[in-house]
Amino acid sequence: MTTQPPLLILGLLLGLSAAASAQERTVLASKGDRKGQVLVLETTLDMERGFDRRTLITLDSPDNTEQRRVPLLDGRRARQLMKAGDWELFRALEDRALEGAMTRAKGKGFAPVTRRRDLRSEGTASFTFTWGDAPLELRLVPGRRRAELFLRRSPDGPERRLTRLLPAPVPGPGGPVELGADALREVALVGNGRILLVVVGAWAPEGGRRVGWERVVLLPLKKTAHLWGLPYPLDPLDSEWQTP
Repeated sequence: MTTQPPLLILGLLLGLSAAASAQERTVLASKGDRKGQVLVLETTLDMERGFDRRTLITLDSPDNTEQRRVPLLDGRRARQLMKAGDWELFRALEDRALEGAMTRAKGKGFAPVTRRRDLRSEGTASFTFTWGDAPLELRLVPGRRRAELFLRRSPDGPERRLTRLLPAPVPGPGGPVELGADALREVALVGNGRILLVVVGAWAPEGGRRVGWERVVLLPLKKTAHLWGLPYPLDPLDSEWQTP
């Protein structure tokens, strides 16, 4: 049983004051190739009492449409534990529900995503990896009206814009706040090397507090491979996709 909040939550508690609203998303498992599904864990952060609410989300890939959303602990039991301040049992029951959900997902053909890099502690807007014999850089370029994701052959090769990201409304103490992506939170390969999954996010002040969000972006790699003569599907160096 876990008896302390996760390190990420501790870091946020130290670095931020009383967040008004915040959620993060982490990829867990996937199935399929060019078309398939991805399991994502969404965590709504409770910065004051520690009762983070975790929800398992099923997304179609690469369409990025949400098919299912299941809270790990909800209803009367969750309310009772929160009222009693029993954080340890609350988290233990969530952990047990997640373990059961992942076992059932395995039986449906899902496999854990192992080529994945957590970039939250780095606070970076770029990620460099090797594709075939070519070094590539994934770049997030923030903007007031929209953010953009680019892929560039390093150091001075061609560059492709992969997608544009419009700002997202995030609940704040004074009402919804429009936030545009300003950092990469996580990158992963799904679809057996055919889809690049990117989690982007942002934090911003609102009414003397902080609000934040994270969003999943799914990017097919076939067109880039064809244009640049790169092997497809992508078979990367595992060491580059492992969190230090």
